[in-house]
Amino acid sequence: MTQTNMLDYQPSIDNSLNNANLEWKREAEATIKLLIRIGNDFSADDVIRILDEKGVKTHNNSALGGIMQRFSKDGYIRFLRHVNSTRKSRHGSTVRLWRPMTRLANV
Repeated sequence: MTQTNMLDYQPSIDNSLNNANLEWKREAEATIKLLIRIGNDFSADDVIRILDEKGVKTHNNSALGGIMQRFSKDGYIRFLRHVNSTRKSRHGSTVRLWRPMTRLANV
């Protein structure tokens, strides 16, 4: 996706994040921090799987994109590549694979 295309999506990303359940956002951020501390590459699928195991839900998981974007902009994770999603609801579409930045692994 080009930079121009990404900017086209920004209002939707911001809107999803702003409308997400507050508890879900806190739990999503805590889960991402946990995955960063573990240090293995991860995707949104991993975050959602852990949130599902905790029973934490929101009406729209797309809010996770804004949270991941913020962690990336702050230098905690970096984009590696697209991989096929493991969630059945995604029907094999791609998700971003993220790499924790080791120098910031103690968030």
